[in-house]
Amino acid sequence: MSKIVRKQESVLFEGIRISDFLDKKFLEKLKKEELELLPVSLVFIATEKEENKKTPYPIIIGHENPDEVKNKIMHINTPSTELSDKFIKMLEEMG
Repeated sequence: MSKIVRKQESVLFEGIRISDFLDKKFLEKLKKEELELLPVSLVFIATEKEENKKTPYPIIIGHENPDEVKNKIMHINTPSTELSDKFIKMLEEMG
């Protein structure tokens, strides 16, 4: 019998793009080399301790199309946990 272990959470952010997380020197190098690359996805692996056991899970950040990159719209998909809530709050403070 299967059971739901965590509630999955999707959040839409406006005013932040993935390139805001990346090193500015790296982005300048891409531009200088005329490499037309848009960062559209970033994944962090979070680890929380539950009952003396560490449980890893992804925090997936992404833009769904080039317009979202241009308009600074970003989606976050992650299980709802204390750590992911803190991460989302940090992003809200950045925006």
